[in-house]
Amino acid sequence: MEERKLSCGIVKDLLSSYRDELLSEDVKEAVEEHLKECEDCRNALSDYERKQMEDMEMRAAKEEKFVKDAKGVKYYVMGIMIGLIPFFIIVIRFIMEMIAIKIQEF
Repeated sequence: MEERKLSCGIVKDLLSSYRDELLSEDVKEAVEEHLKECEDCRNALSDYERKQMEDMEMRAAKEEKFVKDAKGVKYYVMGIMIGLIPFFIIVIRFIMEMIAIKIQEF
């Protein structure tokens, strides 16, 4: 490959692809050479990596909260259902008694 220096703007545009290992070998090497010489771009890469880590942690926390909330709703619904069982037993018993009375009237 022809030896060409990359500008900071180009390197900064390529940082996410570099971090995700999506660059061709030639471009990856050019970015690495630039990073060796440029503290500003190394800092930009560190900032990008830190931001990615914070985003992952935030997503994990949101997922954990969602699962916790879903379990809470599940137990709430189960509690309501269990609480309604005696009511349904009373209603069914009442209906059966009414049917028994009607049968005896015939």
